[in-house]
Amino acid sequence: MDCSYLIAVCLPQCKPGGDNFAAPNGEEAGSAAAIKSGVVMQEIAAVIAALDISHNPASVHLAQRGGLPMGISFLLRVAAGDAEAIESAVQKTGRPARRLREAAGFFIEQVMLHPESDSYRVLGGVADTPTSELRRNMALLLTWLHPDVATHNGIEGAQLDRSVFANRVTEAWEHLKTAERRAKYDRMLAQNSRSKAAPGTPKRSRRPKGNPVRSEALLTAPMGRGKHREDFITRLARFILGAPR
Repeated sequence: MDCSYLIAVCLPQCKPGGDNFAAPNGEEAGSAAAIKSGVVMQEIAAVIAALDISHNPASVHLAQRGGLPMGISFLLRVAAGDAEAIESAVQKTGRPARRLREAAGFFIEQVMLHPESDSYRVLGGVADTPTSELRRNMALLLTWLHPDVATHNGIEGAQLDRSVFANRVTEAWEHLKTAERRAKYDRMLAQNSRSKAAPGTPKRSRRPKGNPVRSEALLTAPMGRGKHREDFITRLARFILGAPR
């Protein structure tokens, strides 16, 4: 069973694919213990989801389409270098601090800052998230994006500069920082949603590019047997690949 990202919604029987959270001595520890505790699980759900998708990049698209897991603020604290949060995450997941911070950053980039994310998602919230929480998340994101924090050695020693995302975060906050702006933004989201749901004018189908005579002759030619069949397959392959006859 592929349990990618399901760990974030508290399924006790699932473990993130491929990333072993069990303690080396075989005793129940890390995320295995956290899963048994609902309160703890809620706090570190986003961190565990981040560890999962960073280990299994193919599951990123599931996270991008789904809702954000619980514990986003805690994940942002880990990404921003909060020593207390990092120590807590290390104890609860059994993973080293650097691994946790890299996974948290990967989650922020790929899920929260995805090009299709709205301003709520960019700030780690939803439509009913309190403004105070959005403000706190914004501050944590800007700390994570600060040059002293954002530019660091990656897994393979490459320099990673995430400060390019700063405008995205500040723009999201501008949309939501007051009740008036938030109401205006909500109306815009609702309007966009209605526009996408409304049936559009059907587009006229376009003829495929290329020589229409050649296309017609090729598609209507009898397949036949033996050499005739081989000739047909050859012509078909050349037509598909755009090769000259």
